[in-house]
Amino acid sequence: MNPENNPTSQSEIMHKEIKAPEKITEICQAIEQAEGQCYIVGGWVRDQLLSNNSKPACCQTRDIDLEIFGLKKEQLEKTLQNFGLTKEIGKSFAVYKIDDIDVALARLENKTGPRHTDFEVKTSPNFTPEQTSRRRDFTVNALMYDPLKNKVLDFHNGLPDLDNKTLRLVDEKTFTEDPLRVYRLASLSSRLGFEIEPATFEICRQMVPKLKHLPKERVGEEWKKIMLAPNPSQGLEILEKLGVLKLYFPEIDQMVGARQDPIYHPEGDVWTHTLLAINEGAKRTKNKKNRLSIMLAILVHDIGKPSQTEQKPNGRISHYKHESRKVVEPLIHSFLNKLNFSHLDQDRLRHKVVNLVCDHMTIIHLTQNMDNGQVIDRSLRRLSSRLRPATLRQLIDVGASDHKATRGEKDKFKGEALLKRADELAILDNQPQPILTGRDLIDNGLTAGPKFGEILRQAYNDQLDGKINSKDEALQWLKSYLQS
Repeated sequence: MNPENNPTSQSEIMHKEIKAPEKITEICQAIEQAEGQCYIVGGWVRDQLLSNNSKPACCQTRDIDLEIFGLKKEQLEKTLQNFGLTKEIGKSFAVYKIDDIDVALARLENKTGPRHTDFEVKTSPNFTPEQTSRRRDFTVNALMYDPLKNKVLDFHNGLPDLDNKTLRLVDEKTFTEDPLRVYRLASLSSRLGFEIEPATFEICRQMVPKLKHLPKERVGEEWKKIMLAPNPSQGLEILEKLGVLKLYFPEIDQMVGARQDPIYHPEGDVWTHTLLAINEGAKRTKNKKNRLSIMLAILVHDIGKPSQTEQKPNGRISHYKHESRKVVEPLIHSFLNKLNFSHLDQDRLRHKVVNLVCDHMTIIHLTQNMDNGQVIDRSLRRLSSRLRPATLRQLIDVGASDHKATRGEKDKFKGEALLKRADELAILDNQPQPILTGRDLIDNGLTAGPKFGEILRQAYNDQLDGKINSKDEALQWLKSYLQS
């Protein structure tokens, strides 16, 4: 690999060998035969140089973007027709797809209005890689890779910034045309652990008022990247320091500076504790399903504390009932209603997060009861049912992250013991399924109607209490109920 524009650097990154997937190489060869040039652009190049890919480069083509130079639209379509090239997926952007590969003609963009769609896009076979790379956001994302020559093109000193783990904008004029890049600064910093060049940070701070024009889907996507990053606190701190939270997410920002009892929380205010908890959650939930809902619940698990802060005569600070539904539900809904996470049921997600937050202290009480020799099966079953559509496993993840982030005196929390007992009761990842069903009622001569629901609810409650444990017991219960 020959890094262009940095021939004297001896860094490991600049001399790292990377290899494009075979299909990409074949596409580039076809483009070259048509007298064009094909480069891999964007995050794939960056991640290959950083070795951040989860699979070998030769085994995946996901998230690869190609930019084509020297060809007109008709030439491109003819050249790649045998590769399964789609019709343009965005006519104004001249973007096509081959499976998971984005293929775009070389283009320049000019901002024409405040909305994210207000761009004038121009394509031309005469545009050069140096010209088009100026519309990229950060220098480490402006790197291009030529698979046929095994050469990295670096027109904006992206390789030194990659080596120094620095995020620096490419061009102030093009950068400020897309306010979403403020969120990208935070999400990319969380994912890569990179620091931010001071001038870039200041320009992003000045762009914050423009974020009001962004659609919830685009904002939600960047929040999702932050929440699922290895170090989510880094992105959250950036949003706070830029003033994004204060202006657009006051429900989150109110945790900044909110006092806590130093005996329990010598780590600092509610925000500091939350950042510690969110990083603990990132480690604990690294490869888990439903990770986003768990991480969001950790983010807002103490969202009720600021409004419930009370200083007692002895100087101690309490937040009595900070997890109550009345306190937290409006705040959580207000926060999550500003985001839209693609391909997820938004109502279900909000419901899960609220339920996890409302019961995040319950597992402390269950630990105490267990230590006192009490049987907690009934409480666990009822808790599992109450959490729906969240689960006990997810709640314990939230509680464990909260517990580990509490650096002073703290209540006992035996997550592993709770996990073990919930698993034994078969309610760790699912709510208890009703033993008595509507079919049982019909088979016993009852006619479907309003009474059905009342009978089934009562039976389920008794099941949660441990009074019904089998089908035979359920049918005996029904017989007794009907005779009463």
